[in-house]
Amino acid sequence: MKFLKALFRGWGQKSSFDFYNDPKFADGYYNRGNSYAEKGEHDKAIADYTKAIEINPSDEAAYVNRRISRCQIGDFNGGIADFSEAIEINPRNDNAYCNRGAARQRGAARQHGDLDKAFADFTKAIEINPRNDSAYYNRGVIEVPLGHFDAAIADCTKAIDLNPDCANAYITRGNAWRANGDLDKAISDFEKAIAMNPADAGAYLNRGAARHAKGDIQGAHTDFERAIELNPALPEPYLNRGTVRADKGDLAAAVADYTKAIELAPEDLPARQCRGLALLRQGKDAEAQMDFDELLRRRPELRPYLEQKIRAVRPDLIPSPPEMRPLGDAPDGYTWDHAPQVKAHFLRPNGWHFKTVEQDGVLAYFITREPIPPTTNEDERVAADLVLKSLGQFGIQHPPRAGRVCDRCLATRLTSPRHVPFGLCSVLHRRAPELPGA
Repeated sequence: MKFLKALFRGWGQKSSFDFYNDPKFADGYYNRGNSYAEKGEHDKAIADYTKAIEINPSDEAAYVNRRISRCQIGDFNGGIADFSEAIEINPRNDNAYCNRGAARQRGAARQHGDLDKAFADFTKAIEINPRNDSAYYNRGVIEVPLGHFDAAIADCTKAIDLNPDCANAYITRGNAWRANGDLDKAISDFEKAIAMNPADAGAYLNRGAARHAKGDIQGAHTDFERAIELNPALPEPYLNRGTVRADKGDLAAAVADYTKAIELAPEDLPARQCRGLALLRQGKDAEAQMDFDELLRRRPELRPYLEQKIRAVRPDLIPSPPEMRPLGDAPDGYTWDHAPQVKAHFLRPNGWHFKTVEQDGVLAYFITREPIPPTTNEDERVAADLVLKSLGQFGIQHPPRAGRVCDRCLATRLTSPRHVPFGLCSVLHRRAPELPGA
């Protein structure tokens, strides 16, 4: 197995019996655990590694390999603990930091990991060993979903320089190129990955996505077909092929693909959304509504985004909001403002802001001069009390930052250190240098 370090110990030693595979000794348990791991029998491997650790608590390799087997069965917390033990035994073990970061990274994909700590582990591994290609690659993997595309490209390029045979580094760098809008470089990297590993369904899936973004519909369809052939249990190729078929107008085939993606990954909300929209285009409103209801049950904050998508497909179902009429110049000392909570425009005295308070199930809206916390931009303020109230409804505890104000100063995109979804809150704000603290 690729990740097992020092698979078997004691070869070449002379003895009257098989000392190094005898289960009465730590090395015997360790070696037998490796044999089980190679055969995919990870529960048995974990039991043997555990016995080896009980006999020799300073056995660093046993902790490392037990973590690998634990992660193979989805026990990422147990794996993280094992690598932490290995790091305590040897704080200069760059591979232990790299592998603990990988466990945290994989755990984060299942909502019980920590990408920040994973990033720190990969960075520490690089500090200890600047030639650890896996650390550069894995740090690049984290940087792509965070939007740090240039950093991801740099890290993956370094990983490729150190290990030109790392096909996954080409895939991750290709995704960063694609997100940066350089589709030709993305496709080139995916093709290199395919040349290295023609059986990698993920490489075809990603090349197909890049081809689709470039307008090569047939090439994308071919790549998604190939990905399905290589790994029929992977839901993403069905989702993407469904999108291509929907683009071609083959809605029945698209719905079939979306349905297959949902069967393979019942928690896949994008597939449910796409199927609902395709059903709407077929005039199957009741079936579409079931998909939308399920989506909003799980993610109610997506309602504004979903309504926008539905309006684009069937404007008769959700009419566009009326255009705001010119209200004339505001009197001196006042500014026209819009309060979507009460569907009204009003004159706001300069230096005041809109506020809402809930008590005993009753909502009250008013304007106030009460000081509010500053945002990250010194000449902008947002009704932070209302924003925090809205964010709290969805369990998000991180303080928001005001985003970039639109040209008409009627809306803001809210962001936070933890990926607050766009459209979560409809609070509006204006530039108001006269507010307290401005």
